[in-house]
Amino acid sequence: MWIALGSTATEIVVVDVSEPLAAHVARRLTPPFGAHDVAVSPSGPRVWVTGGRTARVALHRATGTDPPHTIAAAAPLRTTPASSECRGSPRAPRRASATIVAVSRRDLAHVIDALWTLSGGKADVGVPVADIDAAIGRGHDDMRTPLNLATLHEDGRAAPLADGHWALTAHGVTWLKDDRALSR
Repeated sequence: MWIALGSTATEIVVVDVSEPLAAHVARRLTPPFGAHDVAVSPSGPRVWVTGGRTARVALHRATGTDPPHTIAAAAPLRTTPASSECRGSPRAPRRASATIVAVSRRDLAHVIDALWTLSGGKADVGVPVADIDAAIGRGHDDMRTPLNLATLHEDGRAAPLADGHWALTAHGVTWLKDDRALSR
């Protein structure tokens, strides 16, 4: 179990809960920025960490042994009373719950199609995340887009650029051309 210790945590604790009555801290990690949320990929090998005050997402291997890969997000996460415990509240905090779902293939199709359109169907042409959001009708702060881009990056179809923009790779362009040819 991965736990961010605060809404802009300087430390993430990995707790071994394989024996619930003897749970213990397995290791401590220092995130590359103040961490807000931690989510484990449904398939297990990746852990996503969002920034509390920065527009970044860190992708860790579940083993926590390798340095994380960071990607740009559209905007920093905004903490609201609905998403965090209100300090000084006389009532007991509610139990948190979360549903972890796989990345939607439909969402991936929308994002890669927007990259194709905005780049003119060319590899290595940088596109701002905000432009991708606008092209597919998402709000500027939508966290699905960076997650979709990270998935496309893992598949080798898109890559982050040094300036925070994203681009199709040569493999991504070929994949789209093949996909479009099959759809005719």
